[in-house]
Amino acid sequence: MGRGERGDPPPDAVSALRTLEPADPDDTDLQALARIVGDARVVCLGESAHLAHEFLQARDRLTRFLVRHLGFTVLVLESGYAEGLTLDRWVAGGPGEVTELGVHAVGHGLGDNPATRAQLGWLRDHGGVRVAGMDLPGSGTDPGPAVRECLDRVPPQPGDDELRALATLGDRAPTCPRSRALRRFRALAPADRARLVAAIRALPARAAGDPVALRCARGAALVADWLTDGPVIAPDSNPRDELMADTVLGLLDELGPHARVVVAAHDGHVQRLPVFGAPSLGTLLAPRLGGDVVVVGTTFAGGEVIELRADPDEPLVPQDAVVVPAPRAAPGSLDHLMDGFGPLHLTDLRRLPPGTTDGVDTKAFQHLTVPTAAAAFDAVLHVRAVSPEPGAADRVRAEVAHSPL
Repeated sequence: MGRGERGDPPPDAVSALRTLEPADPDDTDLQALARIVGDARVVCLGESAHLAHEFLQARDRLTRFLVRHLGFTVLVLESGYAEGLTLDRWVAGGPGEVTELGVHAVGHGLGDNPATRAQLGWLRDHGGVRVAGMDLPGSGTDPGPAVRECLDRVPPQPGDDELRALATLGDRAPTCPRSRALRRFRALAPADRARLVAAIRALPARAAGDPVALRCARGAALVADWLTDGPVIAPDSNPRDELMADTVLGLLDELGPHARVVVAAHDGHVQRLPVFGAPSLGTLLAPRLGGDVVVVGTTFAGGEVIELRADPDEPLVPQDAVVVPAPRAAPGSLDHLMDGFGPLHLTDLRRLPPGTTDGVDTKAFQHLTVPTAAAAFDAVLHVRAVSPEPGAADRVRAEVAHSPL
């Protein structure tokens, strides 16, 4: 069978999936996932398009299988570490409403949707599973959640109440925290901005004796850097992914050698190869974990995705969210190769016949096609067509529209 042509799948590599519906009680079609994972302690579940309904369903369904059958007990989300502490308390049976949590405790606008709420609800009902974040607080622009969690855990000092107030740049209204936080930071008097940044940058030293407080402090300090200098990545440096990798590794150390963790994030983070020339979360975990990490990416061949269009004057925040056609799965893309194996399947790339992935050098990321080799992933979940999570684009657009101070 030629690459990208439909036909019989390679033996022992491609497993057709019956459904992506998480609530379906029959998960026998996911038995191949157990073989793919083996004894690995960490499974990275990627999504090549944020807020794609099918990938949110897949994350939930695959995570349920890993919890039920393989003993995974931690889900780490591409969301703020500090906010993840709130999620973890709720999943363990604490107070609160899942709708509110989806808005305020999941970063980057990725939790305000039915699919994420359904996953969090299942984890709470199932019991025995922890939830954590690993990312910057406040979607990268509001240090407040991390500052508050950190200060609650370190010995108090004069000025802490002022720091709490200054650091709370976002708010709890269902409007875009990224836009509000950045604009509020810009509106601070120069002396207040300088005092805020200096106090946040001093937090890691204060939190050195408490791993939770220290992670919060480091996240807040990186947000302070972004607010003042903007995000900076380079061939040997990607501070955001470095923070995420340090968080995952720290959680593994705390939880002990028998803990098994699902890490859910964009393919661009979990992949084993650098993204846009900079280290990814996956490239940083691989040397430390070796065979203890398995990376499952995603591909798609058509449909529609959400494009977040940045404000040219404020690249940290979106200006608009629009639904656009998905990138075409052209020859030479991993998406095209996977689509040749069927409309919905889980493929172990390591079991494909030699030469099958030769010539693959691109992959769809959201609305873009970017350079990526098949070696970036151990396995791939393929969906022929993706669709935006219902209402997601409208919610992001409404947040942006109401973001002025």
